Amino acid sequence: MHAELGHRRRAREALDGLLAQDLEHEHIDEDWIIGVAMLPDVCARLRDDQAARRVYALLLPFDALYAEAPGEGSFGAVSRGLGVLARALGELDDATQHFEEAVEIERAMGARPWVAHAQHGLGDTLLARGDDARARTVLAEAIAGYRELGMESWAESAAAL
Repeated sequence: MHAELGHRRRAREALDGLLAQDLEHEHIDEDWIIGVAMLPDVCARLRDDQAARRVYALLLPFDALYAEAPGEGSFGAVSRGLGVLARALGELDDATQHFEEAVEIERAMGARPWVAHAQHGLGDTLLARGDDARARTVLAEAIAGYRELGMESWAESAAAL
């Protein structure tokens, strides 16, 4: 939440505190996956390549899973988070693959907000790859999805790309 709100110092403290733990050897269950699945966006916002590489390695074995805590919240397809991390690290081919997988997973789940988020990330990555025509199509779908759901600030963010 701190990263999303622009509180960089607090986000940095929270991320550093989490990554100081031995996450590779923690008991891996749904709580672990949910906790780690919240970190990709923070790593990207803080432009922390070292943290991004570590979180990527932690999440990669779970790329086909969905991070959801019934009654608490949904954090979407793990593959979207992997796409965020790969994009932040400049690994555009990997990012494209992860975002494409996330779009498929989110559509199958009927998770419309997460479909739009995955399309947003895919569109951004396609632009970085120079695939402008496909990026425009994907971003238009994301923008339409956001607007249908009343997520105007997200629609504006995608439109700004």
